[in-house]
Amino acid sequence: MSVVNKVVSMDEASAFTHHKLFLLLLTGSLVSSLNALSSTISTATTLTKPTRLVMKLIHSDSILSPYYNSNFTISEHARRAIKSSMDRYTYLKARAKLSSTMDEVRGGVKPDYGGVSFLVNFSIGQPLVTQLVVMDTGSNLLWIQCLPCITCFDQLSPIYDPSKSNTYTKLSCNSFYCVFDPFSENCDSARTCSYYLKYDDGSTTRGDLGMEELSFMTITDPHYEHNQFIIGDGTKIEGYSTPLEVFNNLYYITLQGISIGEKLLEINSGTFKRVPSGDGGVVIDTGTTDIYLERGGYNSLIEEVQSLASGLLEQVSNVFDDNRLCYKGRVSQDLIGFPAVTFHFDGGADLVLDAEAMFEQNAEAEFCMAVMPAGHQDLTVIGIRAQQYYNVAYDLTDKKFYFQRMDCEVLD
Repeated sequence: MSVVNKVVSMDEASAFTHHKLFLLLLTGSLVSSLNALSSTISTATTLTKPTRLVMKLIHSDSILSPYYNSNFTISEHARRAIKSSMDRYTYLKARAKLSSTMDEVRGGVKPDYGGVSFLVNFSIGQPLVTQLVVMDTGSNLLWIQCLPCITCFDQLSPIYDPSKSNTYTKLSCNSFYCVFDPFSENCDSARTCSYYLKYDDGSTTRGDLGMEELSFMTITDPHYEHNQFIIGDGTKIEGYSTPLEVFNNLYYITLQGISIGEKLLEINSGTFKRVPSGDGGVVIDTGTTDIYLERGGYNSLIEEVQSLASGLLEQVSNVFDDNRLCYKGRVSQDLIGFPAVTFHFDGGADLVLDAEAMFEQNAEAEFCMAVMPAGHQDLTVIGIRAQQYYNVAYDLTDKKFYFQRMDCEVLD
């Protein structure tokens, strides 16, 4: 099942916020992935303080995750994160070069919880059926499994069955959403609106279009006046903004330079430019943990970091990856006062990264820079570590990417 638009309604009779979303119901084809795009949204209301729709993120390696392994050491967690990031980066590079005329089919795809990801909970239908999904800005759809399903993979949460939901309804051929849905194929013999959709990796899904409710345990303010709204409608977007371009469902932003402290690094002006072949460019992504930086920019960055650390920190080799710059010590103790790294974007927007965003603890007494080298004129990816403590927004209408540093505790 995939959600393709964001029409929602509210039921304030419970502690849940019920959002009615336009769903594509899978009736037998392969579901290729389990992805959900999640964001923090500030909706414009008559209230003095904007009400935010907030979904808590669960790191797949945290103790709150059902996939948490208490036997893993810090080193084992680090190794999983490195492998997951490398796999994700390889996928993004291939996707960036994917031509719209290519017809590459990869069957048997399913979510890999063995990697590192962020999970979110919501419920669907009535009675509520809880779902645990992966948050991924690399997808513009929301996927879950539903019955009937021919090739369902095992999952911890129950599989949603629309036939048992009191709130599920099929859409007729003359409904507004059937007429205007870009994925609508045609009507079937029962005058039910049907669809056919081919996902980027070549997997396909076919079925009926329907309406259903998604429930989030969040907004409980009895004075909240919107009983119907569209996610993003009336949104108050705050913070810095930079132009955003979308190619092959990847979000590209223009990186113009990098500073450490007050020093602007010497990086050629065309280093981070995207070329027609799909090489180069800078992608903002939540499925990647670390930063992958084009080789020219990486070399300038690592040289300055090594210069600052010289005589203060002992450089060591990393057992997992020779490309990583690592030092003996602990991030929380040995990097106090380390100058911030700033990514300068088109439009004057600056993404400021402190030591916690730039380095990660790889062992009890070893930490590494969370930036990996990409090839010359290769894709640069800014992963989720660099986005922590930032509220981000993707404005696909005005083609802008917003980010604002904030104290996440205020959202609790």
